[in-house]
Amino acid sequence: MKKGYLKFALLFGLAVASIYLGYSILHKMAIKKAVAARVAQLPAFQFTNLSGGVFTPQQLAQKPTWLLYFDSTCEFCQMEITDLDRHKEKLTAVQLVLISAEETAVLQKFVRQHSFAQLSNVAIVQDHNHQCPKLLGMNTTPSSLLYDASGRLVERFGGVVKVEKIISLLNEN
Repeated sequence: MKKGYLKFALLFGLAVASIYLGYSILHKMAIKKAVAARVAQLPAFQFTNLSGGVFTPQQLAQKPTWLLYFDSTCEFCQMEITDLDRHKEKLTAVQLVLISAEETAVLQKFVRQHSFAQLSNVAIVQDHNHQCPKLLGMNTTPSSLLYDASGRLVERFGGVVKVEKIISLLNEN
């Protein structure tokens, strides 16, 4: 009699675990699909610039745009930033938006340390409301979203990407 209950409990547990696992997989797929649809066109976002003002897509120039989610203490982000510093003259035709969840003082120090950060086509903004992961699907640093001049998604990357590749992709579109 106890063997029957044990078999039933085991089968019931496996069934519940399978249902939960299946639901989790489907839920994650649905979230990825929703994010992909949301970022296919440059979405409405609202970040804070280093002066405390609001930064929205309406402030972007009508040229290819590179959204780069980063953290100044991240080793991989530092590699990408070093590459940006090296190739800053090639980025003049690109609107670069560096997005970070770090504090204002940390980002102001970052601006002082990197000459490209003071270029007119570069904006450094704060993501206080964690829109990068939620709205844009940028869950790791560094993460990049590339848009053409009309706001259509060209490519998305999670991880370090060479600046030459970014420029090549944006110039093709």
